[in-house]
Amino acid sequence: MFRSYKLDPFQIAVAADKACLARSRNKLVTRNINTELLYNLSVSKHISKSLVKFGLQENDTNALIAIIGSEEDLKAELPKINGNIINLEKLGTLVDLKAVQKEYNISEEELQRSSPTDSVITRIATKNL
Repeated sequence: MFRSYKLDPFQIAVAADKACLARSRNKLVTRNINTELLYNLSVSKHISKSLVKFGLQENDTNALIAIIGSEEDLKAELPKINGNIINLEKLGTLVDLKAVQKEYNISEEELQRSSPTDSVITRIATKNL
């Protein structure tokens, strides 16, 4: 069963920014920019758990592809995609909100004061602080 923990494109941007910053400082936890992005999406500090939770699984029917690089890099990768490409604005329609709440430990009380997206982004941004 597909469960998406990705609520908003900004969530991906924050994780990617953290990965790029770590690379620029030679402080990648995972030693690879792509796995660093996946690691940053997770609240776990366990690399393998983060990669399993946020990486592709054999039976996944949906995938979010993030290219860290130039627009030329993106154009080179697009023909390799075998499937339908949807607008990132539809990302929220694929989300399993209960799974997000569980994964990021977001309480109902917190959701009364904050949006799920804000709660997730705060956790991503403050991981390792």
